Amino acid sequence: MIKKLYLVVLFLTLSWGNYAGIEKLSKGPIVVDGGVIFRHFSPNASSVYIAGDFNNWTPNIKLNKISAEGGFQVFVPLLLKEKKYRYKLIVDGIWQKDPANSLSEYDLSGDDVSYFIVPKLMIHYGINPMKVGKNLFRFNYKNSHAATVYLVGSFNNFNPYDIQMKKDINGIWSCQVQVFPGKQYYNFIVDGNWVIDPSRIKNVHNRFGRKFSIFTAE
Repeated sequence: MIKKLYLVVLFLTLSWGNYAGIEKLSKGPIVVDGGVIFRHFSPNASSVYIAGDFNNWTPNIKLNKISAEGGFQVFVPLLLKEKKYRYKLIVDGIWQKDPANSLSEYDLSGDDVSYFIVPKLMIHYGINPMKVGKNLFRFNYKNSHAATVYLVGSFNNFNPYDIQMKKDINGIWSCQVQVFPGKQYYNFIVDGNWVIDPSRIKNVHNRFGRKFSIFTAE
């Protein structure tokens, strides 16, 4: 899980590399597997903190400065529930709403605060594949740029057209498949290319050199 979160934050950091347009790319909190990524762009700021419903409004979460041009970012690990979360930024000691987030409301004291909403149907990702029922497993694959992703494996005779995965708002492709007990081999077909599951270290290869991810269904 820690490795997955690191890769998510690294990807977003690299994708934020063009700081000439950074203020356009920063559009408020990004809800990901295991928490939320907050970003802020302020060329003249020396420190940026965040406080909200998720930490009892204590200004103790610091955004790290990731560019000399004024880009700040932090990943906050949270066990999110399906609801609205309010928050504010503290920039050089001054509390303010998030200028990059169009979602805001007035609280009971009349203060304008930003907020984000965790989608009701958001998938809570875990071990891949994850058992979700009797002989039923959910497979996930992260690739926000892919056009199509299929799942193939020993459980469907490696039919490359049988199981098409669906992408959610976070760029995660997923599907639920019936898998019977025993050792299973599988791949993802990403835009026509067969790839192993990057979240699983264990894999094997056949006599033709093709690699397969492997797990044991119980």
